[in-house]
Amino acid sequence: MDHLFNFDEVGAIQVPLYGSNRFDGGPFASFPERQGLNRENLIEVGDLQGRTPDDVASFFQSWLYFSFLEEFFAEVEGFNASDFITTAKDGT
Repeated sequence: MDHLFNFDEVGAIQVPLYGSNRFDGGPFASFPERQGLNRENLIEVGDLQGRTPDDVASFFQSWLYFSFLEEFFAEVEGFNASDFITTAKDGT
């Protein structure tokens, strides 16, 4: 099993939290529309519809990470996707 990554050697992976665009608890597939985006234009042609890169990063992180967690663990009592957010030692 030497081909598997050993997380004990490097520690936890730190990923920045982009913006405050949080999943609202609605259906996963309609999240773009609830955020004022046309899903077909977004997915099919990559039309960001006037959003800044930071807004787009926040949107995708909320939709494809946090909302996926909420959908996947929907039946787990006490599950909260916010538990996956930590603050680094430098305050970020």
